[in-house]
Formats: sequence, structure tokens, C-alpha cells
Amino acid sequence: VEDHFDAIRGNHPDTTALARHDAITAFFSWLIDNRQRLRDKHDIDIDRSDNPAKGLLEGYANINFTAKKAQVYGEDIIALTREEATKLTADENIPTPFTRNKLLIKLLLQTGVRASEVTTIRCDDINRDERRIRVRDAKHDRRRTVFYQPSLNRLLQKWLDGGLRETYAYASSSEYLLPTSKSESLSYTAIRRIVDTAAQNAGIQEKLYEDASGTPRWKVTPHTLRHTYARFAVTGENRNGEKQLDVSRLAELMGHQDKEGNPNVTTTKKYLAFREEDLREGSRACIPDI
Repeated sequence: VEDHFDAIRGNHPDTTALARHDAITAFFSWLIDNRQRLRDKHDIDIDRSDNPAKGLLEGYANINFTAKKAQVYGEDIIALTREEATKLTADENIPTPFTRNKLLIKLLLQTGVRASEVTTIRCDDINRDERRIRVRDAKHDRRRTVFYQPSLNRLLQKWLDGGLRETYAYASSSEYLLPTSKSESLSYTAIRRIVDTAAQNAGIQEKLYEDASGTPRWKVTPHTLRHTYARFAVTGENRNGEKQLDVSRLAELMGHQDKEGNPNVTTTKKYLAFREEDLREGSRACIPDI
């Protein structure tokens, strides 16, 4: 791959290099995110958590990865407002099959898990009494625990106990939470399509920009829901009116870790590019009027 980029440097426009870089980076990201499933199902062991495509564009001084996005939308980290999240999960906006897809979208919003991690959640990873899920961390090949709200238990009961899961062809042979009629678990592509359809139905989807290869990039994606979880976790309040999470605890819940397995708050802070109203309300709520 490095030889390929050396060959096109100076012989092709920078936009060609950027388009190819996007494709190669996405491929390696998919391999890393799905290494648990590749190991379990195909005995393929990927022993790294960093993307080897990073750094391939050294020497392309004119390429700015975020400039185009920033010019169009004004920020790099996109999160939904509470009103938008409510619209996204409204019954009338959930595509069919209703129970499975509403369970999926609320799971993403309430736990902040990566879409690739959803594909590896097994039925026995879920403790419904304590409302927690053991997640296989796609980035660091470790496990962590996430927690969810009571409304998810009601959907889980319908899905698991009400017989809806068993209506899918692969359910009897699958240990995963969300089997389909064609495979043992929902794919990342399917998850992305479900979230996009719900966002379109809710009237909150919009195209932000096109990448160097001309592929549209959309506002509402599974990763947007992860950003939204992070924003809610820090800016929200609990039933006693107290702030819920500090950044260090949020980093642990989201699986942001350094090589030693410690919470990496630097990564988490990137998810918390607060809007002006967040800063205004936080300042007024927390700073005494002395």
C-alpha cells in the first residue's frame, strides 16, 4: 500500500490520493472493528487495534481532511439534540421490523456502543435484572460493561420472551441478540441503513458533504448516536438534578482506552465539542452568583 501511494504521489491529483486513502482506511477499520467475529467464525486473528492506513498521506501537504466538512457544517462532531433523538425513536419513524429496529436504535442511544459492537452482542451478555450488557470492545479487543434504561427491558422482553426473535431463520442457530433471516447477526451495513431510514422518516437526516470519492456523508449515522450518548451523559441531569457523569467515567463506558487499558479522556473530549447553549446553561447552572 505504501508503494502504491509513493507511485501516485506527484503523478495524480491529491484528491485521487484522498479518495483511495478513504477507501483503504475504511477497509482496515472494518477489519479491526470486526476482528472478534472474524476470529470466532473464520479463525482469522488480527493482532492490532491501530489503523495501519494512518500516515499514508504524509507528503500531501495540501490535503485537509476536515476542511470540507467544517466549511459545510461548521463542526466535526455531530450529535443530536434531545428533540431530534425523541423524533428518531418515535414509533411512527421506526422502519420494519418494528420491535427489532426500535430495540437497536434505543440500544445505540442508551449505551453509546459502536455499531460493530452491537453485531457481537450475545443473548447471554445481557443481564436484564441489573440492566447491563457485557460488550466486546471492537477497538481494543477487551470487554467492558454498559448500562441501559428501563424502556429497553420492555423491548428486550418482547424480542426475547415474546417469540419475535425466533421468527428469524437463523435465530435457532445464532447466539447473537439480533439475528436476521439471512445471517446470525445484523451487519454494520444493515445497522447503518436502519438508522438512516429512521432519520429520514423523522425528517432529521441531511447530507453534510461529499468525500473525495463523491460519496455522500450524512448527519445521522450509528456513530452520531454514539456522539449523542456522550453529549447527553455529560450535559444531562439525573433525577436529583445532579450532573450524571464526569469525562473519566464516560471514557470507561465508551471504551476509550490507552494501550495500558486506562481511560483515555483525550479521545472522549473530542466527542464533547459542546454547543454554545450547552456551555451557557452549564455555566449558569454551576457557577454561583457571587
